[in-house]
Amino acid sequence: MQTTKHAEIDSAIAQVATGLTQLRSLMQDPSDLSFELLHPHFEHLERALGNKSAIDAAFAFIAERDDAGRRVGSSKAKDYLTTRLGLTDAEAAARLRNGRNLFAPTPDPEPAPPADPDADEAARAQAEEEARRRADRERREEEKRRKKLFEEEPIPERILNLIENELRSLSKYAIPGPSELRNQALEQAKRRSFDSLREWLRKAIRKANKHALNPAGEPDPHAATRKRRFSISRQDADGGVHISGYLDASAAAILASAFAPAKNKGSADLSAEDDTRTYAQRMADQLTAALSSYLSATQKNSDGLGSFFVATTLEELEAMGGDTRFATSTGIELTPLDLLRLGGARHDFFCAVDDKGFPLELGRTKRTASLWQKLALAASELVCTHPECHRPWQDCDVHHLQAWSHGGATDLKNLTLLCRRHHVDNNDYRDGRNGMGHAERDPDTGRVGYRAAHTSGLSPTVEVNDHPAAEQAPARRLTDPPSPPPSPPGRGLTGACSLPQPRARLPYTG
Repeated sequence: MQTTKHAEIDSAIAQVATGLTQLRSLMQDPSDLSFELLHPHFEHLERALGNKSAIDAAFAFIAERDDAGRRVGSSKAKDYLTTRLGLTDAEAAARLRNGRNLFAPTPDPEPAPPADPDADEAARAQAEEEARRRADRERREEEKRRKKLFEEEPIPERILNLIENELRSLSKYAIPGPSELRNQALEQAKRRSFDSLREWLRKAIRKANKHALNPAGEPDPHAATRKRRFSISRQDADGGVHISGYLDASAAAILASAFAPAKNKGSADLSAEDDTRTYAQRMADQLTAALSSYLSATQKNSDGLGSFFVATTLEELEAMGGDTRFATSTGIELTPLDLLRLGGARHDFFCAVDDKGFPLELGRTKRTASLWQKLALAASELVCTHPECHRPWQDCDVHHLQAWSHGGATDLKNLTLLCRRHHVDNNDYRDGRNGMGHAERDPDTGRVGYRAAHTSGLSPTVEVNDHPAAEQAPARRLTDPPSPPPSPPGRGLTGACSLPQPRARLPYTG
């Protein structure tokens, strides 16, 4: 229902949009413009744009509260923000976090956790009282912070995001707590640069963590464990990735022990005199060796989990050069040299595909797809089939297009790859209920895509995944070959070569 307030918001947004469009037009030719005349106005503009962080947070909160994800066939508001507003995942997550911090109801103080049962009554009472005081202090600070953000000079979004990102390192029982530190950081932000604020906040968090006491009045023994994390970046232009993380003491001790051989030059195959690797390079090689040893020892009962495979075509193998990059189930592309460095595998799987489809069918005899079927799906799809998704094979579930619970068979023509995010949001009833679409095979192309749901019913078309990662699937490259033109008839083979051992070799073609 359109209210006066909604109409006023519409009008304000229209004025802002018109003004920005006009300003862009006026700035197209800066040759006759003076900095001295303009800089006070642009400083004013920058300060005014600081209001947008609170506006964005408010809209993100409304989107999450009102289940905006349904607008794009998802159960998550973040997907609405990324799809309709064009935000990155990180930007959407930050806005949602700021929205909760600013507009979600201020929580009541949590009940005091049980104190140490072995402590005397006075100690237990003291611990419970301290927990109550800390919770009350956090609530007061949170209310003060929210009031300050709307009554004082606006805080730029980059500052709010910086504070929230750094507060992830704060211990659960730190003193002061997150709300109190947020307020202190906002005060510091008025007189510090971005980098200076970050350094100040890190020092403040380290100090607060030193004073962290659990309900028993002791340092929190699990603080480091709760902070553990590990991440792998996307490939850079050279094909490599960056890794980063944080480990608790026990994991750090294991890692240090595993890396110990890297302190000395040389290896089983290389004398110390001939070893020209730097210490950092030896550390990297030791990490690869340790992971290879682990996978070799654990994969016997993994049903392929932890394996990787190369997906390619016969034409690609024949035209292979030193700079050829093969798509893999991990989302990491490997060159022939990379594969040679990994050594020879003890087991290979080869899957051939022609225009008649995959000859692998289980009917209703088994609900879960076999390893062979998963490999066949890799050759045909390689990544999640939802439009614009690039999650690789190893991060995907095998999904029944017609749900198993609705009579669907475990046959390749009824199977596809969906990452966990899009699998959860798939409507198995295929009727558009709750604004949710579903995975479906396009009757014209035979490719699996997504049929969206609209207010007027299901979309008349199936939207397929045209992301560059999806185009790496061998079957896709044979169907839509780049230049040079397609190979002569009889060369329609695609391969998914699975390498259960971490020391892989180049795929063979039978």
